[in-house]
Amino acid sequence: MKSLWAIVFLLFLLPFASNSQINHDGIPFYDFYPIDAYGLPQETWCISEDHRGFIYVASNKGLLEFDGSSWRTYATDNNSGVRTVCAQPSGRIYVGAVQTFGYFEPDRKGFLEYKSLCPLLKDQELDFSDVWQVKECNSYIYFHTMLKLFRYDPKDNSLVTIESKTDFQLMGCIQNELYVGQGSIGLCKVVDNSVVLVPGGDFFKDKIIYNILQYDNDNILVSDKFHFYIFNLAKGSLNKKLTNLFTKNLPFTDERFYIIFRVRGDRFGIATLNRGVYLLNKDGSFQKQFSIDNILPSNVSFYGMESRNGNIWIGLDNGVLKIENASPFSKLEYNRKNLISINSIAKFRNSLFYSSNMGLFTNSMDDKLKRKGNDFTQTSRFNFRYLALSYYQDIKNSSDSSLLVSTEEGIFIVKDNVSKPLTNKIVFLKALQSKQDPKIIFLSSNKGLAILKYPSYKFSDVLYIPQVKSVVLNIIEDSSGNVWVSTSTDGFYYLQRNNDKFKVLYHFKQTGEKSNIDYAYLQNNSIKYIYKNRLYSFNLKNYQITDCQGILPELLQCKALSLLYQYNDSTLWYFYLNEQTQIPCQIIGNYYPNYNSVFRRLKGLGIQNVYQESTNKAWFGTSNGVICAQNFIESEVNKRKPVVLIRKISVNNDSIIYNGSGNTGGYQFLLGDSIATIRQNLTYSGNGISITVTSPFLIAETNNQYSHFLKGYQEKWSEWGSSNSFDYKNLPDGSYTFYIKTRNVFGAESDSVVVNFIITPPWYRTIYTHLAGILLLTFIIMFIISRVQKKHKEETYKLENIITQRTSEINNQKTKIESQTKLLDISNKSIQQLSVVAQETDNPVIITDVNGEIEWVNKSFYRYFDYTSEDRVKFSQLCFDVDIEEKIYSSIQQKNPISFSGQFVTNIKDDIWFQITINPIKDEHDDVVNIIIVCSDITDVVELNKTRDLIISVITHDLKSPLLGFKMMAKSLSDNISKIEKSKLQEWVTSMHDNSSDIYELVENLTKWFKSQRGMITFLPIHLDLQITVNEVFSIFEPQATTKGIRLVNFIKDGSTIFADENMLRTILRNLLSNALKFSEMGIVCITSEENENEVIISVTDEGDGFDNQTKTKILSSDYTEGFGLLICKDFLQKNGGRLMIESNSEGSTISFALPNLIKQKDL
Repeated sequence: MKSLWAIVFLLFLLPFASNSQINHDGIPFYDFYPIDAYGLPQETWCISEDHRGFIYVASNKGLLEFDGSSWRTYATDNNSGVRTVCAQPSGRIYVGAVQTFGYFEPDRKGFLEYKSLCPLLKDQELDFSDVWQVKECNSYIYFHTMLKLFRYDPKDNSLVTIESKTDFQLMGCIQNELYVGQGSIGLCKVVDNSVVLVPGGDFFKDKIIYNILQYDNDNILVSDKFHFYIFNLAKGSLNKKLTNLFTKNLPFTDERFYIIFRVRGDRFGIATLNRGVYLLNKDGSFQKQFSIDNILPSNVSFYGMESRNGNIWIGLDNGVLKIENASPFSKLEYNRKNLISINSIAKFRNSLFYSSNMGLFTNSMDDKLKRKGNDFTQTSRFNFRYLALSYYQDIKNSSDSSLLVSTEEGIFIVKDNVSKPLTNKIVFLKALQSKQDPKIIFLSSNKGLAILKYPSYKFSDVLYIPQVKSVVLNIIEDSSGNVWVSTSTDGFYYLQRNNDKFKVLYHFKQTGEKSNIDYAYLQNNSIKYIYKNRLYSFNLKNYQITDCQGILPELLQCKALSLLYQYNDSTLWYFYLNEQTQIPCQIIGNYYPNYNSVFRRLKGLGIQNVYQESTNKAWFGTSNGVICAQNFIESEVNKRKPVVLIRKISVNNDSIIYNGSGNTGGYQFLLGDSIATIRQNLTYSGNGISITVTSPFLIAETNNQYSHFLKGYQEKWSEWGSSNSFDYKNLPDGSYTFYIKTRNVFGAESDSVVVNFIITPPWYRTIYTHLAGILLLTFIIMFIISRVQKKHKEETYKLENIITQRTSEINNQKTKIESQTKLLDISNKSIQQLSVVAQETDNPVIITDVNGEIEWVNKSFYRYFDYTSEDRVKFSQLCFDVDIEEKIYSSIQQKNPISFSGQFVTNIKDDIWFQITINPIKDEHDDVVNIIIVCSDITDVVELNKTRDLIISVITHDLKSPLLGFKMMAKSLSDNISKIEKSKLQEWVTSMHDNSSDIYELVENLTKWFKSQRGMITFLPIHLDLQITVNEVFSIFEPQATTKGIRLVNFIKDGSTIFADENMLRTILRNLLSNALKFSEMGIVCITSEENENEVIISVTDEGDGFDNQTKTKILSSDYTEGFGLLICKDFLQKNGGRLMIESNSEGSTISFALPNLIKQKDL
């Protein structure tokens, strides 16, 4: 096994074999705008940037414009491909195309409109094909063709043609003078309207000049396809040839140099047609290459330029590439297909190592690979993860160190190009060598805390510390040799170590939702750590835990912290959450440096950890590779303030008012003052406005955000969002001011841009409409008044005649009406008296239609029935009688009243009995139109009848038998008293006494039941001692029980109490005990009790024959009437809120009754 691990780790040897200082830092961030996604053409010949930051691309499709949000395409007058472009601060975009040249300029609505300059030429001057170059030089615009140069003066709109004796090569502007190459002549300068050879310029007569640039104050840089020359204009001599130094550092000899462009930092960029783009230092030494091996999708590069914010734009044969060259960030990737998550970063032997989910990786040491930019190479190919990297210092030689690698397969150590495993295959998260006892290595594992003694390269056993059994996330050793250990689920421990034994000095247990305590550092006798997104401090002396969020700089106090890293005693890295992503920031002491905003560029890149290599260089592990931040302190990319520009204003998504270019014309857009005013008022029919904006801050432009506010319609600014188009529909008339601002990826906000506009009211709400309406209304009113007055006069005359005639008729009718009024008064008084009788009677009175639906009821009806006047019900729905409808129908058919009794459900009682009388009401045609139903309450009569029947039943059942026995005994005793022996006589008298007792008991029960039914017994519950009460009842039946050989036993515990009516409880006990003695011969009759929180259950048990199931069911039913003893028991139990239960078999019976445990419930 040992040899296998050694072979597997042999791949570690290669990185340590070299002492080279080359440490490539990756490739810069970039964005590619491909043909298929953006509709770009295959060839992009030239790129230019205007004063706003918009990018213009000359292509075979025409002129392309990129504003940071979208691409637009503009065509020339002949729809030809555009070869070159030059954007000017004036807003004009000069272009050269195929057989045409001119400029694009905004029209009055902000549309870019092409204006050709060819009409300024004479017919014989139009014999040119492609215009390959446009240059601005000394306020002139020069257009380059193979045989002619055209110089345009924007001041007077004039055009001069300059012809070549041979052919023109490409040109350049040096210190406001235009230089151009001429075939077979050399390097020339344009003087007035002619071309003059410069001193020494004939050196280039046999070369094709591609580029002419300023090199320094005295020299220019001139290039052809394969070479670079430094030429001194003043001396007219060649200074040096840079190509030799350049090609010495390159393995290639066939580069075709096409376009050279300046790059900040005294560097040059070279776009080639077969090797991508090179960056050179001023002395010609190689710096880096962008090619298909790293970030370019193609090696065919037609053009390159650097924008004002430091981006490099490259025109390719399959799109446009933007490189954030001025950014301090670069990225190392394993490849572009697999995601690799970085767990830890460490520098060892001048190389950086990265542990990841796919193995261990390092920077490439190969100088040839350096140019490719992708130096993220794998050092060993295992199928398990590397979790963390740390260092091990040799005990014997303090200057010698090794690399400890924690993996899911154990701990490995690398030293002197040899790697060995130290443990078995166990998941270890981290390893830490003790400073107080260097032979000890602390290990964090998924099984808890462990230590490893490693004095030499011997396979060692792991010793687990029993006090910590959860997954250990972090280990910190203090100056006393004590250990602070954090876990994933069990908080943290502070342990005191004594050799191999540990003692827990303090244990912080997590509460509530589990939260890892992973990131921590030691500072001034305290441990600073992050718990639930806040910073805390654990004092190692007094074990106090303090919330330290307040000691952070103010900008971090309100942030949710996620992780931290300590570089040294004064420099810390904190990671805070912003829109669900981690953003790092560096804190020096308690100072929050301004350069921290540059790290917001890492938003959304999955930052997981950090390793600071030096003061101005740090490495970030991400969920897909490593990011290097170099010279971030001096970075300028985050200091440029963004701007927001209006790109389009339209009404109702149809009529375009402004299309985003320029600020002149029929509408005034004062963009320099961040104010745009729509001088033409919008009509009410066009009260929907759409405003599109953009921000040409072309660094991570997809992260640009916008906030807006429409004053006059909205109350406050909107939340930040990525949408750059804002639609407002159905706006009311009035004056509005639209405010818009942007925020870039670095968090910098722009000034607000303002758009003022007015929506006029609809025509029917204008002042003129209101005045016209008032005048029209006045005319109509006057006309109506005149017509009414005229008609009134006519009607008055007619009315006077009619009044005279009608007055006499009225006097005659008055006498008749007075007599009728007296008769009506008498009738109304009678009706009123009848209504009072019907309303106030105690019996419900109901009037229905012929179908039985209720139309009217009196007041008494509502006392019995829960219905309202709005309810539509039939009388038959109130009555239990299934034949009620048939009876109503019979009464209607016979047209005679009928009377019967019926049972009803009412809101007074569940059921009630009425004597019902149905009276049909007939009209003048003898047809029944209504039914009057009168209901008389006979419930008490029915109940008395039931009681009567019950008493008769009891007398005939319970009283008849003992009376008959008593009669027969008395008869026998009367007839044979002289003949009967004394013992027999004693037996008969005893029997007669028993019969009379039964009769008395029956009469007593009958009396009590009758009083209970009539409400004559008052329910008075009190606290009773249950044992004493039972003993008192036993004393009554003791003689009877002794006579029958029955033993009465009271099993109720001493002190048992119950809350019940004493007389009722005694009656229940007497009846149940009497029944038990009656049906038992010999044996035991006992009384027991048990209680729970709700009930007290008292049971009377005998050893008699018992009851069958039919008898038990009959006794417990509500219709049982055969025994007055049980009947009075059930009634008294009901009044006490109790219930009766029976258990019986062949060996005896148990009759139990349960009463509410009011004492226990009161205590609860």
